Amino acid sequence: MKTEIETMLLGEMAISEAELILQMVQARLEEGQKVKVNPWIMADVRLDVDLMQREEILNRAFEALSQKQKN
Repeated sequence: MKTEIETMLLGEMAISEAELILQMVQARLEEGQKVKVNPWIMADVRLDVDLMQREEILNRAFEALSQKQKN
């Protein structure tokens, strides 16, 4: 899932965000997981943040999540 999130937030999208979300949902459904999609996820509210800043923010978020899961 980390790779999918990085692709969605950092990558230059070859497909639309909506298509990526649909692909992620489909993959989870095929794994037998329950899936809920927040309707706000389709809103285009991107901030003008350069790639290096986005990478730093994402790395900090993953690090915080990893620490939280260890506790």
